[in-house]
Amino acid sequence: MMQCFIMTLDKGISLDGGVGHYTEPVHYADELQKYGMKLGLDFSFHIAVKVILLNILFGIIVDTFASMRELKTRKDQDKINFCYICNNGKVDFEKQQLGGFGKHIEDDHNLWFYVFYIVHLKTKSFSDYTGVESYVYGCYDKEEVGWMPADRAICLEQNNDKDEGESY
Repeated sequence: MMQCFIMTLDKGISLDGGVGHYTEPVHYADELQKYGMKLGLDFSFHIAVKVILLNILFGIIVDTFASMRELKTRKDQDKINFCYICNNGKVDFEKQQLGGFGKHIEDDHNLWFYVFYIVHLKTKSFSDYTGVESYVYGCYDKEEVGWMPADRAICLEQNNDKDEGESY
């Protein structure tokens, strides 16, 4: 039974006429009842497998690619609009007129500075660590990010302090 099912599925999808192309031809004038059964089987196979199942499969593929494209777009927007280190938005830096988001990314929270610092800690002897280096390496070793400036940027805090001082 399994061999029959696999052969039917294989020949039904790969041939132009479906299962009807592979099975014995029956002429309607010779055996009308046999012809009707064969026509019903061929037609139902064509509708069930070739139309419905293949369209469902293609729909799943198209939907998966669309969701992957949407996820990539969201990630790209996050890269453009948020600081990778402090997670402050581009709008915050542009509003404060501190030289802009680009300056913040390049000078204050350059991702490569953090990468180089971790490399520096990994290559440096543990006995030569300062207190801060010991704390940072301990956090890094435990995969904790508490040492990174989450939602904090000194340039934004300093500018907020100036604004509050001017209002008095």
